[in-house]
Amino acid sequence: MFWDSYRVSLLPESKYTLDEVFTMEFWCKRSLVYRSKATDITTRQAVISSGEAFPKPGRVVLRGLYISIGMPNVIDQCALAWRRYWTKR
Repeated sequence: MFWDSYRVSLLPESKYTLDEVFTMEFWCKRSLVYRSKATDITTRQAVISSGEAFPKPGRVVLRGLYISIGMPNVIDQCALAWRRYWTKR
């Protein structure tokens, strides 16, 4: 598992304020969805850090963010087999 810091921004239609968002109660009592700006993929698997959850203003530390990418295709399977073959040598 990994921990990483993410910038938090609110959607214009959000009914919450930034002061509410940067509290432990907000993160523990709601079902939140993480959306990647790079891929536009969403996941509900994010877990907030129980340690230093808000390291800098506007950022939150999350763990997990497991995004299902499905089974490898034929090209991926060949590449994985090739890598397994050469790493055993």
